[in-house]
Amino acid sequence: MKFAGHTMGMPQRDIYGCIDLMGDLGFDGVEVRVAPDGQLDDLTYDAALGERVGAYARGRDVEICCLTPYYQDLLDPALRDDRIAGLRRVIGMARDLGCPLVRAHGGPTIPPEQDSNAARDTIAAGLREVGDYAAECGVRIAVETHGGSGTYSVTEMADMIRRVGHPAVGVLFDIAWTYRAGEETVAEAFELLGGNILHCHVKDFPGPGRDGDFRLQQLPGSGCLPWPEVLAHLLASSYNGYLCDEYEKFWKPELPDPEDWFPQSLRAMRRLLTEAGGTSC
Repeated sequence: MKFAGHTMGMPQRDIYGCIDLMGDLGFDGVEVRVAPDGQLDDLTYDAALGERVGAYARGRDVEICCLTPYYQDLLDPALRDDRIAGLRRVIGMARDLGCPLVRAHGGPTIPPEQDSNAARDTIAAGLREVGDYAAECGVRIAVETHGGSGTYSVTEMADMIRRVGHPAVGVLFDIAWTYRAGEETVAEAFELLGGNILHCHVKDFPGPGRDGDFRLQQLPGSGCLPWPEVLAHLLASSYNGYLCDEYEKFWKPELPDPEDWFPQSLRAMRRLLTEAGGTSC
């Protein structure tokens, strides 16, 4: 497995500074927020910028492993075309940057007055459409297990992946959300997702149990999330993607500075993987 850090955890750094920190610390990759207040913005991006950023990352031996935009509503007909167009722009950026994945949101949460089955088919059709374009670009779509979406629990995610039915669309597995949803054990989660996991977010929070305080981020393995079991299942499934520390300092500025956090996080992730019987790439 490989290790990445998320630019969400480095809000005061530009894209080059984020790449530098990851390279200096020995991370293999970086996941990038794509937004007007992110390190890249699809609305101002051009191919020349992509060429510069891609070359810089290669020069530091850091892979841009995932782009994370926020085009999240494929259900509302008034927003749908705009959201799909935004995802297509980000897929084009990924192609230029040599980035293999674009994160997508399986949302929104379906309102109770709507027919759930029809709504989920509508979301799936949108993901299938962007999956077609991603396949043309040599990129894959990683739909995140996330609260406030139609893919909060693993059961919901498995259902969505089945409905989409596209080889370029898989799963961004964020155990923090599925653990909080509380519907499946870790073993059941991996049985349902099979080999569809493309990317994995890592974070941890204090307990007790599934009601842990998500505002108080802790180093991986020091909180309530079952990381030893998760990593054992990832290894058993022959997962060889990234463990990406989704450090949330952008949303929680009171958290420690990234220069202090990420070295400790990388050591913690390496230790957990070694204890689970795995090795890094």
